[in-house]
Amino acid sequence: MVLLSPSAILPRDIKDFIASYPSQLRTSPSQSPNYSFYTAPSSSKHGVMAMHQELRGDWDELEWRHNFVQWMFPIREQGMNPNATPLQVHEIGRMKQSEEIMRRLRVSYEIMLEFYGMRVLDPETGELDITLEPEKSDAGWPARFYNLEHRMHNYLRITRMLKCLHELSHPHYVPSFLLFVLALQHPSTSDDHSQPRLRSARLVRSMDGYWRHCIRDEVVREWVRSTIERVREDGHWGLGEYRKAVEGYRKTGRYGRDSGDGSVEQGNAMGTE
Repeated sequence: MVLLSPSAILPRDIKDFIASYPSQLRTSPSQSPNYSFYTAPSSSKHGVMAMHQELRGDWDELEWRHNFVQWMFPIREQGMNPNATPLQVHEIGRMKQSEEIMRRLRVSYEIMLEFYGMRVLDPETGELDITLEPEKSDAGWPARFYNLEHRMHNYLRITRMLKCLHELSHPHYVPSFLLFVLALQHPSTSDDHSQPRLRSARLVRSMDGYWRHCIRDEVVREWVRSTIERVREDGHWGLGEYRKAVEGYRKTGRYGRDSGDGSVEQGNAMGTE
């Protein structure tokens, strides 16, 4: 019996992403629609700042409008919006050099996190926490988590978002997001939110089949994969373990076994399957 390696069974778009899209190296420097969108002034109706103003906190618009995410999180793939252009190699270089574009990209990320019931604690490390909005409001984490578990097109959006963040100088945001969601799914009994959250079967399948592979660094990707799999089998990964992982990144600039971050506690876990 021939056993396939994990990489052999990855979806094609994930394989292409990990390999930095080897078949898409051609570029057209005279055309930079994504760069132009992210550099448009606040007075422009066709730039990212105007989109931020339209969407932030508007849960219905964020849920049912399907043509914004391709602009807010450009990647080197054609999405479902035919009017959005895939990110080009020359645009990546220009966008990464602009501190203002990077700031605007972080705002895009914050808007989506709010929509999903989360918030950024530290923009340097990408450390996350649950939103502070009143729990009984539409902006509170119970309503946001419920929406995320039951509106599955958001899983495609998250895949795109993670790819974009990695492509545009925020690769460390990806493991931070994954490990935070893992902490919500398999919490410690000492956590403030000790009941498992975000555990719907389709969300977990998207996380394990797509999201966790949106990391190009092989060592970090393998460490995140093995951490998730060990927790899924018989362990917990509470907020304490997550904070240790972030602190390890803060000290070393890297996630993984050599960063001094938290380890998985085996056995007697809350919320295990």
